[in-house]
Amino acid sequence: MASTHKKSPDPYTTYILFDESMKPFFDTSNMEKSLTKEFRALATYILSHQDKKEEEIDPEEVMRCNDANYAQAQLDRLRRIALRYTPHQQIENEFDGDIEGENELPYNVKISQIMYQNYKQTIIRKPIIATVEDLNENDKRLTFMPKCYGDWKRNSASELNYYCDERLKACPKGNGKLFPYPISPSYVRLDVLMKNPVIKSHFERNSFATTWEKEGMILHPQILATDYAGEIGEEAFKAILLHYTDCTEENIKHLEGKDYELADFVITNEDGNYRIAFDVKNMNPEADHNDRENDMPTAQKREIKRKRLGCELITVNMLDMDAAGMDEIREIHGVIDVNGSIIPSAIERIQKLVNKNDI
Repeated sequence: MASTHKKSPDPYTTYILFDESMKPFFDTSNMEKSLTKEFRALATYILSHQDKKEEEIDPEEVMRCNDANYAQAQLDRLRRIALRYTPHQQIENEFDGDIEGENELPYNVKISQIMYQNYKQTIIRKPIIATVEDLNENDKRLTFMPKCYGDWKRNSASELNYYCDERLKACPKGNGKLFPYPISPSYVRLDVLMKNPVIKSHFERNSFATTWEKEGMILHPQILATDYAGEIGEEAFKAILLHYTDCTEENIKHLEGKDYELADFVITNEDGNYRIAFDVKNMNPEADHNDRENDMPTAQKREIKRKRLGCELITVNMLDMDAAGMDEIREIHGVIDVNGSIIPSAIERIQKLVNKNDI
């Protein structure tokens, strides 16, 4: 407890630690002998709160939150380096000290891109592990990968509720607010995607998780809500392309170098030139999708990306979206509905775009 002496020429604060052994000093007779009204007020407050105990915080919960925030900070740094050349509001002097030629990719950027791709392959295959021993040497090329998992408590529906601060950093119960949605297969749309037999078959062939195990260590909530959700959406759309168009695996190219992540992938012509690019979203149709504060406007980003790629960039959301988009010509607002069924008009449009690039 503390009492601040504001009227003193040099204001100062007195701190008092109180435990049960001190109770006799705070009886009525001693209270009357107190020389200051501040002390009496402080003692009165202590006595009135002596039976109220703060809820104890589980040490394991603290460690779990610390691991989640550490892993997120490391991933943010890895992503920032890997995506150096994507359009964004760049911080002044952000990359001072890099040595590169006109067409040369800095070594740290190249390695970060490789590691980030490796990370994405791990999380789509292993959203849940029994123990960290389930991570093989390839998974652990990202040295902090074991810290991306935690023993988060889930209910019978495999829903994970967690607390976070205003920056979405995980924190123990009582130190933040409850995240508004339970993190679950439904929240990341895995359940809907798996209702589609084409997508599910693609996931099974590539050893991607088609469901979440009920027990085990699970990826931290923000990883599931962002990176994992994005990765399963991208692979789901790839499954649709391979099944419903004449596109082959050889035609689908993931971008590297200074073009890394300008799109999720491009479809190439026989001569290797880019035919069309796709930016795939796996967004919750009910959530807010406005531009983040201080970020470059989405429309501006897309324009820059199109110019750099030299081909059209189509933004696709996997689930049917009711909300109006920003660019009806270059957006597809849903490939499947909530039952996992194909939306015929979307498939027809994708076939026209991929097979003859006719917008």
